[in-house]
Amino acid sequence: MTQRRDVDHRLAALGEIRGIMTSMKSLALMETHRLARYLETQRRVVSTLESAAADFVRFHPPPPAPTACNTCVLIGSERGFCGDFNERVLARYRQFAEGQTGDHRMIVVGRKLGLRLGDTAPVVTRLDGPMVAEEIPSVLARLVESLRQLQQAHGPLALNVLHQDADTLVPRALSVLPPFQALPPVPARGYPPQLQLDPDQLFGELVDHYLFAALHGLFYTSLMAENRQRIAHLEGALKRMDEELGQLARQRNSLRQEEITEEIEVILLSSEAPAGE
Repeated sequence: MTQRRDVDHRLAALGEIRGIMTSMKSLALMETHRLARYLETQRRVVSTLESAAADFVRFHPPPPAPTACNTCVLIGSERGFCGDFNERVLARYRQFAEGQTGDHRMIVVGRKLGLRLGDTAPVVTRLDGPMVAEEIPSVLARLVESLRQLQQAHGPLALNVLHQDADTLVPRALSVLPPFQALPPVPARGYPPQLQLDPDQLFGELVDHYLFAALHGLFYTSLMAENRQRIAHLEGALKRMDEELGQLARQRNSLRQEEITEEIEVILLSSEAPAGE
């Protein structure tokens, strides 16, 4: 009886845990549906800005970029239950760091990634990451403030953002500053675009809009990849838990059958005792 009760308690506890994990999976799935809408819009915005920049720089090339302070932003996860998401980001960072010449500074976004990184890396700032899409603007505001402080201390920045791609779930390093490093081809035109602003002023505002849109897109992409890996991780965990629940249920049934058999034997023995006397 005691052993079967222990199994019953274990079944009840695992059932509660399974319910929590199922809810977490449902929330992650809902978040991916919302992020898909944001990502589609953000990609169109970035593509439009890049097309406009490609047309502009064809007739108004920007001045050469000055020597810049190498800075890398690592986007990890704020929460767990996302498999090897942060380990992949760290592995890609190590590859990226090997290809860098000179010193570089790093901004880590995401508490779980920061814990795995430890205190040995050249981390300038550690920021809490977003858990849902609505938190991305506030995270970006803190990131921009950190970049502004770095720029004041070290001059112009060469900024790379290391994030995980939402479609392939493979980490990528994207150069954001200097901007417009890989512009799409534009049709040949004989006349430059008509401008209402000074070219330098227009280019500066175009860069601001591009950075705003590109950074939003990268964080949406990373959060989408995180939630997709969370769904896959939880699905695997739920599958293993269902197997364990099945084994425990069979064990409980077996123990119950043994108890029933023992009860029948006791009844038979007690019924035979008067006949023997």
